[in-house]
Formats: sequence, structure tokens, C-alpha cells
Amino acid sequence: MKPSSFSFLLAPLLFFSPSPAAQTTHYVDNLADCAGLVPCHATIGDAVSAAVPCDSIVVFPGLYREAVVIPQDKNNLKLRGRNKALMPVVAADPNAAEPHNNGFTLMAFGVQVRDFVIEAPNGHGVQANGPGGHFNVIQGNTIHARRGITLGPCNASVVKDNWVLDGGINLGIHMITRCLIEGNVAEGIGGGGFPTMENVIRRNRVRGGIGLGGESVYDNVVEWNQVEGGIVLLGDGMDGNIIRRNVVRGGGIRLQFSGHASCCEPIGINTIEANMVSGSPADGIVINAAGGATLVRKNTSVDNAGCDINDTARSDRPQNNWTDNRFETSCGAARN
Repeated sequence: MKPSSFSFLLAPLLFFSPSPAAQTTHYVDNLADCAGLVPCHATIGDAVSAAVPCDSIVVFPGLYREAVVIPQDKNNLKLRGRNKALMPVVAADPNAAEPHNNGFTLMAFGVQVRDFVIEAPNGHGVQANGPGGHFNVIQGNTIHARRGITLGPCNASVVKDNWVLDGGINLGIHMITRCLIEGNVAEGIGGGGFPTMENVIRRNRVRGGIGLGGESVYDNVVEWNQVEGGIVLLGDGMDGNIIRRNVVRGGGIRLQFSGHASCCEPIGINTIEANMVSGSPADGIVINAAGGATLVRKNTSVDNAGCDINDTARSDRPQNNWTDNRFETSCGAARN
């Protein structure tokens, strides 16, 4: 049974936790005197130590060889580069132990990290732990890191307009709820939460695929993405998900019950609509479940190594609704 949750229409209102107005703006400059602005600090770490919850930290252009850790008592800090055209570089020590090989480690909630170049060749560009996975904003960064962005859990957080050159965007293996992942360039986006609910993955350019899983995969929207490697939703409970207007090359779109359940259980009411799929090494669009009530319409699926459209629904179970799709080959219960 689908668990009770807030209406998906209300989800955008939950991306930010309420907090008082910022109390103090701290400046960081390791080359000069912060253009006379005070308080002025030589390192980002010094500014974090001096800040209290809800303060802002503005960083001047420069190379900052440090690993920035936001401890649990520093909720709602806002860190950003002062000049988007000359973003400050945060370079973590590749030989240090975790978390000191990460660019940013978030252990507080409501933290914003904006407009940095982050280098962490043996760590995470941005890693959120425990409370650090809630109500965060990670936006406008360029990240060179072994593990990219890792949020665990991801709850009502925003990951937007980042260029993640390595490691992808990992939403964790715990709760993934009401997160917005939008406008990023990344080597893969995915995670498996308990539950995975009411997330939006939109307008990203992804090489390596998009994957969401878990015990309760409900009311997620995956739309307007350009994907190389496929889109997969995998779960023991799946309902209300929408996959639409994506261009998928070199992979397919798959909805599937995990484990043994695909043999016996019907999938819920989902929508796969107006996608372009081609070049998959397997099937193009496939629903791998005993049956269901998913609507699959107005998609184009061609030039795939397996079936362009495929549905494993059993004749004695509810049938998915396939309509107005463009394809060359079909298998199983998939038909217009």
C-alpha cells in the first residue's frame, strides 16, 4: 500500500527549511584584506568556526587548499563564491583521510554551497552526512572529484546547475524524499531510498544513466533530461511515477519490481510519456512486472538491440495501457 505523504503539488514549498534571516556576513580572502569588508578571514574553515547558524560566508577568488567541514551546530550557513565569473577553488588534500579529503562535508542541515570550483581527487566534492542531508542547496559548482556529490539521506534538498565532472550525483541508500535535481551535467544520477518519494529529476545532461530504487518508489518525476545509459526505476513498491520528455541514447527506460517480486506482483499506476529512446543494448522501453496499470503513450523507441517496447504482464493480471507509441518491434503484452 502506498504510504501517506504530502501532495506532490506542495513539494516545492518543502525544499527549504524555515530559518531566521542571516545574522552576519563573513568574508574570506587569502590574498588580500577582503576589499576592506569585515569580518575578514584567511580561510573558509576560520570563517565557519566564527560563524553562528544562519550566517553567510562570502569567499573571494583564490585557491583555498582546505577541506571545509560544516559541523552539526552550524545549521543554515550559506557559503558562496563572491564572483561567479571567478569562482574560488577549494582543493582538498588527496592524501588525507575522510572527511579531510572531501571538498565540503555537511553535517548540519540547511547549508548552501554555491559557486565554487571543488577539487577532491580521492574524496567527495560535496558529502552530506546524517542531518547534513536535509534542506541543503548545492548550486552552480564545478566539481572534479572521485565521488562527485553524495547526499545520504536526501530530504528536501536542491542540487542544481552543477557541473559534476566525475563521480556523479549519489542520493544515498536511505531516505530520498522531495529533492530537486535540476540542470546538472553529471556522470550518472541515482540512489535507493527507503522510501524514494516525491523527487524531481529535471533538465539534466547525464552520462551513465538515471536510477531510482527502494522499497517505496512513489510520485517521482523524471523529465526533460538528456541521458546516455538509460533510466531505471526499480522497487518493491512503485506508483505515481512520471517519466516524460526525456531523450535517452545508448540505454532504455525500465520499470521493474526488484528481487523475486517481478514474477508475481503487478506494478502500480505510472506514466511513461513522450520520450525518445534509441541505441539500447537491450530493450528500449520495458515494464518488467506481472502486470499493472501504467500508461505508456506517445513515445518513440527505435534501433534497440532488443525489443523496442516490451511488457512482461501476465494475461491473468491487470494490463498496462500502451497507446500512440512509435516503434519497430514489440514483445510480450506491449502493443498499441
